Amino acid sequence: MPDGWVSLDRAANILGVARQTVLHKVQRGELRAVHVNHGRRTGLRIDVNATSPGLFETTS
Repeated sequence: MPDGWVSLDRAANILGVARQTVLHKVQRGELRAVHVNHGRRTGLRIDVNATSPGLFETTS
């Protein structure tokens, strides 16, 4: 995956929100995501831009 594409858990940690909030953002189109298959393991990889503010971060 390109830089910035992370697992659902990692995206939630980076953004400072719950996993469900990340999923809602993906459904609303606020975050890009792809479904990946790696052997028996499947999951989402989410494009988390390092400049995106988290829940408690402020932009100046």
